[in-house]
Amino acid sequence: QLMVIDYKMPGITGAEVLQCIQHEERYRGIPKVVWSTSSNQEYMDIALNSGADDYFPKPVDMPSFDRLVSRLNQLLQSH
Repeated sequence: QLMVIDYKMPGITGAEVLQCIQHEERYRGIPKVVWSTSSNQEYMDIALNSGADDYFPKPVDMPSFDRLVSRLNQLLQSH
């Protein structure tokens, strides 16, 4: 299992979603990653401080996509 949460959604941010679920036992062992069109460091910090295991700007080319897939695979293997 893996939760992929978009940072900018209508009416709520990915960080807010993470804050809402952080005390829910059923989500505790599931890796959570946030991705966004933004590489804004403030967004990254907020997401990571809200419980995300990682934050990814959406890939714009194949090498970036390959790195994303590799990191997601690492997260899945470690949980």
